[in-house]
Amino acid sequence: MRFVWVQDLNFISNPHSGGAQASDWSHYQYGLKKGYEQILITPQNWRDIQIQEEDVLILSNIRSFGPERFLDKPNKMITFSHDYWCRYRLFYPRLEKCIKACAYREPWKKLFEKAELNIFLSPLHYRMHKEVFDDAIEPHALVPSPVDPEKFYDMEKEREKDVLTVNTALPFKGRDNLIAWANGNPDRKIMVVGAKPDVPMPSNCEYIGAVPYTKMPNLYNEHRFYLELASSPQPFNRTICEAYLCGCSLITNSLLGFVSWGWKSRDEVRKKVGRNASKRFWRAIEKVIE
Repeated sequence: MRFVWVQDLNFISNPHSGGAQASDWSHYQYGLKKGYEQILITPQNWRDIQIQEEDVLILSNIRSFGPERFLDKPNKMITFSHDYWCRYRLFYPRLEKCIKACAYREPWKKLFEKAELNIFLSPLHYRMHKEVFDDAIEPHALVPSPVDPEKFYDMEKEREKDVLTVNTALPFKGRDNLIAWANGNPDRKIMVVGAKPDVPMPSNCEYIGAVPYTKMPNLYNEHRFYLELASSPQPFNRTICEAYLCGCSLITNSLLGFVSWGWKSRDEVRKKVGRNASKRFWRAIEKVIE
């Protein structure tokens, strides 16, 4: 038996370029340690790889492929959602009229129904799908992002900086909420990392650009607070999990999948993410393909 990952993004060549890639890479590596044969199909190489009938397909981010491509396949399939079936659900989650008339809805519903298992990143992520697809997404499993607690931890050093935020200058990540919070707290100093803001930021925000993934643990440990005030329901958001494990106090809201898990302590988070998340991922798959 062979597991065939289907992903818009190449998580093997660039595993830390985004949350989905980092999560898939961790699960992929754990699967290799278990002895599973795995390959990756992307929009760049799909013509070169022949899918066999006995292959188990793990459909990760497949917006470039679309669900229709897989509806007539005889293979067992696992959907592993990192976002939502439609990008506009992430950007404009309150457009209910759009959702009810959505052209994407029916083929995705058929794919969820066809799948042996549908995996979501958090209770919030699952509920957002349940509202639209109801029982079509059953059976399901909840698996948090496998953030590595051996890389992201509290170094117990003095924190000299105030507030850090990562990628929240993007509109759908909470840009307007960030600006409102900064204006409402003019005495707080906010370091903004990641995507460049597309509008002027308040004077107490300092944009420093992208930071290499390997330097993020130190950056989190330099700050007392981590801010993420999402404007639409986020499936998980690894950065807030990383910051929390590194000892930051959180300034956030209920629109983050990480928050929806309801974890009570850093010890609890450490036990749920990392290798244990990958173990949970593969155990859930093994149960439905045996």
